[in-house]
Amino acid sequence: MTSKVVLAAIRYPPAPGGAETHVAALAEGLAKRGHDVVVHTSDLFTEYPFERRSSLPDKVNGIPVVRHRAVRVGGAWTTMPSMGKALRAAANEADIIHAHSYGYYQTVVASREAKRAGKPFVFTPHFHPPWSMEGGAWRRALRSLYDPWLGQRVVDAASRVIAVSSGELEEMRVHLRVPNAVVIPNGFHAAHYASVPDGAPFRARFGLGDSPVVLFAGRLASNKGLITLLDAFARLRGDARLVLAGQDQGWRARLEEQARGLGIRERVTFTGHLDDGAYRSALSAADVLALPSEWEAFGIVLAEAMACGTPCVGTRVGGAPDVIVDEETGFLVPYGDAVALAKAFERILCDDALAARMGHAGRARAMQSYSWDAVVERTIALYAEVGRR
Repeated sequence: MTSKVVLAAIRYPPAPGGAETHVAALAEGLAKRGHDVVVHTSDLFTEYPFERRSSLPDKVNGIPVVRHRAVRVGGAWTTMPSMGKALRAAANEADIIHAHSYGYYQTVVASREAKRAGKPFVFTPHFHPPWSMEGGAWRRALRSLYDPWLGQRVVDAASRVIAVSSGELEEMRVHLRVPNAVVIPNGFHAAHYASVPDGAPFRARFGLGDSPVVLFAGRLASNKGLITLLDAFARLRGDARLVLAGQDQGWRARLEEQARGLGIRERVTFTGHLDDGAYRSALSAADVLALPSEWEAFGIVLAEAMACGTPCVGTRVGGAPDVIVDEETGFLVPYGDAVALAKAFERILCDDALAARMGHAGRARAMQSYSWDAVVERTIALYAEVGRR
C-alpha cells in the first residue's frame, strides 16, 4: 500500500551534509516504490556560516521540495516562519510525518502538526550531544533548556524514534528518555560502487602522483577533529599527502595557518566541494580514509570508502564503531589523540598486505550491510507498523 509521506529537514540537497544525503536517499527510495513524497525544508545552503540561497531548486530528482525562508534568532536558533502553516496543511493530507535532525525548528513544528492532525510521527534525530555542536557556547547553553523541555516533547510525540547507530541511541539516552526507538543504519548508493571507482582521475587532477594519500572527506567544520588530523599527519615520515575534501564552513583559513606552522602546508591539499564523480574517485585514490570527528551519529563516508576498498581510521565515538570493525576493516582511535591517529595511519601506509586485507574486508562489509535499498525497505516496514498502531 502506498502512503503520502511528509519529510521535514533543516536543509536538503544540493545543500551538503550527511543528514541531507540521508533524507534525499529516503525520499527518492520512497518515491521509487510508488509513495507520494514531499519535503519541507529551509533555503539554507549552510548553517555555519549562515548562507541562504534563493536559487535552490523546488524539485530535486523528481522530489517536490518546499523551501521556507530561514531566519536566525539570537544567533543560535534557526526558524522558518512560513513552515507552521504549510506543515499544518500537509499533515492534514499525509499518512506519515517524518522529521529529521534533533534540536531544530522543523522537528518541533512537525511533531506539533502531526499530533494536531492525529497522524503518526516518526523522528530520526541524527543526534549530536550538547558537547559536540557547531554554533558556539551560546547555542550549546540553549541545549540545557531545550533538551528537557522541547526536545523531550518531540521525542515523546514520536510513534518511533529511528537511531542510525547503536552509539547514537546510547548517547541520546544519556540526555533524554527514548522508549520507542529502533536502529536503522544509514546507507549509501551501492549501485555507484558495483565496480570500484577509478582513483586515477582524482590523483591526476590534484597532482598527487604516486604519493600515499590520507583523505578526509566532509565539511571543514569545528566538530570534525581536523586540528588533531593535521597534528597527526605532521608526525608521518616520507612523502605522504593529506587531502581535505569538502565544503569549507569557516575553518579553512585556520587549518592552512596550522599547516604552515607545522611545516606541512605543501603536502596538504584543499579541494573544496567535490561533485559525486570526483568524490568517488577521491575515495578510491586514497590509501586511508580519516574521520577523526568529535562525534558522528553514523558517518556515511566510512561505508562509501569501504566500498572503494579503502581502509578507514575513525574515532571511537557515535556510529563509527558500528561501521568500522577495528583491526579488520580499519582502526578505531580515541578522539583528540594525534599520536594514536598517526600510528594507525602508519600501520596501514607501511604494510601493503594489511591495507589490502582491510580494503577487501571493508568492501565486502559495506556492500552487504549498508545499501539504501535495505534502509528504505526497513523504513517502509516501520511506517506500516506505526500506521497500524
